[in-house]
Amino acid sequence: MSSTITTMPESIVNWLKNISDLRHITFMTEYPPQAKAVPLRNSIVSVGLAEVKITDLFHENEDGELIRDEYCRQADIHIVLGIHVPDSLGGSTCHDVFSTIVNYLTFSTDLNIISSTCGHVTSDRNTESLVMDADIHIGAEFCPADETGLAFNSFASKTFFCKNHMEDTVLHLNEGEREKWDNPCYVGAYTGSGSGSRTINLDFTPRFVFAYAVGGGALSIDFDEKEAKMYFGYATEGNSSSAIECTTKGFRVHNGENYKSGNTYPLLNETGYNYVFYAVK
Repeated sequence: MSSTITTMPESIVNWLKNISDLRHITFMTEYPPQAKAVPLRNSIVSVGLAEVKITDLFHENEDGELIRDEYCRQADIHIVLGIHVPDSLGGSTCHDVFSTIVNYLTFSTDLNIISSTCGHVTSDRNTESLVMDADIHIGAEFCPADETGLAFNSFASKTFFCKNHMEDTVLHLNEGEREKWDNPCYVGAYTGSGSGSRTINLDFTPRFVFAYAVGGGALSIDFDEKEAKMYFGYATEGNSSSAIECTTKGFRVHNGENYKSGNTYPLLNETGYNYVFYAVK
């Protein structure tokens, strides 16, 4: 763990150097100190390690009691940035550089960024530059027995930094749940074929589905025959109606007198009729 943490500034510097959007910035480690051009000609960011706190890690059991983890430890890593920009670029450039770096570290790496702050912009007359100090706090759970050694697409091990976060099944959605969250419903259409029963495939089991014929009334009543034709229907998972029922991969519509209920029968697959449906995942 110590080697991973102590070399983190160098790892961050080397990773940021490969970001094409940041090629105009010179990155260096805070130690050993490196000379800067006078006057400063381009933006420079130094990365250093200010403080590391290692504490015991506790997890809550089924009874709500906090149990100390025998193998894992919690680390709070304090990274400091020294941002230097030429006077001609103005103080706002310091903030732009800082926010861009934090965005890349947050969204393009596996680091668990807890917080990030920046200080006031000051003037350095020796290098004719504007200077701003910034802080980034990173949380990490170190579990040596669970290290995989896999090469992730960033400079740090995802298991090292996010083990408990990754394994939190309450916090994270599985693929099926994510699909329902991103696309909770599906709207589609079909043209009637005239058959008494027809299955519409959706590749998911709908919890609710509603279908109706386009361009006409929902119900047509024949007072002479004392019967009604129904051009719409709905059903829920496990509860069908005379007009429609949910299936494991979509729904099935009914059409004709064979599905008559009382004096009403559904017409959800009449030849040439256009139908629209709404299904909830």
